[in-house]
Amino acid sequence: MDRLVILLICFTSLQPCHSQDANIITPSSEFRIKVKSILTDVTHSWKEYPTPPDLSTEVLSGLGLELKDDSALYFFNHLSKENFDSHIDYQNALAYFKKNGDSYCLLAITAHWNPDARISALISLNERMKMRPQICSTKYHYEKLENEDRAILKFLVFTLQRTPLFISGSENATIHGVYISNILWNIDLYTGENIVDNKNLTVWYKNDLQYENDLLKWQTHIIDKK
Repeated sequence: MDRLVILLICFTSLQPCHSQDANIITPSSEFRIKVKSILTDVTHSWKEYPTPPDLSTEVLSGLGLELKDDSALYFFNHLSKENFDSHIDYQNALAYFKKNGDSYCLLAITAHWNPDARISALISLNERMKMRPQICSTKYHYEKLENEDRAILKFLVFTLQRTPLFISGSENATIHGVYISNILWNIDLYTGENIVDNKNLTVWYKNDLQYENDLLKWQTHIIDKK
């Protein structure tokens, strides 16, 4: 059976989630497995870099809705290790997702097995957020974007908490530093805190206490309201 059809079938088996958020749809186990197989490289070609965390239920729910679009599904499918030919694949995918407003697809690529793709996805999220005044046209649209922003912020903070800020090596450490810096810049942008002030990780970071204090400030923006 065609891989696109399989992924679509996995999505259509999603069931409504009876949690505190009625808008979140519980992904089926098949859909979770399928997405993970696309975002993960079982050959561990990039084992020198920390493995990104799995997508949350909230992110998978939004992703599944966006993948109802056949073109989005096509581009997302070509991100798998099996179908991935070069950076052209993820650049084409990012271009489509960014143009089409598929924020969850962009966010999913921040957990992709290729470190360059992760960085490019973070840059695309940053650019899309800065375009907000040009794309927000109605109250409904604004509320939808606000929900996306919250999901994006929660996952980026989650990723930051579960990823070492620094790794060993020369080139690897530099690339990882760019990755972490882009996470920080996005968190700053989505919270409006401007704590990092567009500085690179090595310039901004002073010590663990400073980092923990800044993290607490960012987390105040994602505390669930009772």
